[in-house]
Amino acid sequence: RYAGRGTFTQCSWTCPACLSDVLCSPETNDSTTTVRVRVRVQRPTNTNANTNTPLIPRIIHQTWFEELTPQTYPELIRLQNSWKAQHGWEYRFYADDDAQQFLKQHYPPLFLQAYRSLHHGAYRADLFRYCVLLIHGGVYADIDVWLHTDLDALLTSTSGDEDRMVGFVAPRDTPGYVTKEYNCLWNG
Repeated sequence: RYAGRGTFTQCSWTCPACLSDVLCSPETNDSTTTVRVRVRVQRPTNTNANTNTPLIPRIIHQTWFEELTPQTYPELIRLQNSWKAQHGWEYRFYADDDAQQFLKQHYPPLFLQAYRSLHHGAYRADLFRYCVLLIHGGVYADIDVWLHTDLDALLTSTSGDEDRMVGFVAPRDTPGYVTKEYNCLWNG
């Protein structure tokens, strides 16, 4: 279908026991395929609206396909530690097996099947981040992002105006600083 991206035959061979019939189907007359899934999940709720509970729960989520060790990923450990150092925040790391267990525990089987059908780790992280944030809330950060600020200062409004509270942050690509070619988010 797309130059340089393979064919339907290659796609269906790569993931024969997955969602290739939906994700990699040959183009149809209307060139769209709609899949609708209705899911009911139980999320924790704030039972006492009079508390000063933050809008964003104080949980940091990160994932990588395997456990990080100083021997295997010294640079990623340094970046990970910038998130772990946030005082008053719970830090949660998910290796691939942990992410799969989370999806199995909180979502219908179709979600785990979709996760397993994604061969590129960044795509798995994309799906997982939405799933974990829907259930627990908090902040998700890619493992290769260095936190160079205080999360509380970044995410809370000092004016008391809750309409000005931050709900989404995209990191700035500092390697592009010299050429003035910034990317906020990328996969690949």
